[in-house]
Amino acid sequence: MAVELARRGGGYGLVGVTMYYAWDALGDAAIYLTTKRHVMDAAQSHNRLLSKLGTPVNAGPWYDSSVVIGRGGHTASVTLPLKGPERGSDVTVKLVRAGGFASSTLFSLLQGDQWEVMLMDAAVGMGPGGRPVLMSLLEAEEPQLKASDAHGNAALARRAATVERKQ
Repeated sequence: MAVELARRGGGYGLVGVTMYYAWDALGDAAIYLTTKRHVMDAAQSHNRLLSKLGTPVNAGPWYDSSVVIGRGGHTASVTLPLKGPERGSDVTVKLVRAGGFASSTLFSLLQGDQWEVMLMDAAVGMGPGGRPVLMSLLEAEEPQLKASDAHGNAALARRAATVERKQ
């Protein structure tokens, strides 16, 4: 009798653990698909990225991506690869959501379009010093530098142009 009860309890426990991980994977997949749609829309309209990667640009395979959910399911960080005929890129996206369902899986399945993109950066190829060139996909183009800034600090001039554009 005790052996039968232990066997049955172990079976129910195994089913419960399997359902938990399946539910978690479903939530991650829903967030990934929402993010992929945002990234592809931004990439198709970003001329600077298209010039680096070439056209057409496609998302890489899902298994090369990562999804991290934090802060009780209210933030997500997704990294996914983009591939063009000339080179590839990794795009990192930070998303936040307000209110809604407590479960990030339920929120993603029922209100998936309500994740707000806070950051979308692409790391493309190798730049000076062997480091990837970073570019924001939320900005349509690289800020135009003034002629007087041509011999000065280019990074400071870009930052000033970004601040001017936001005001």
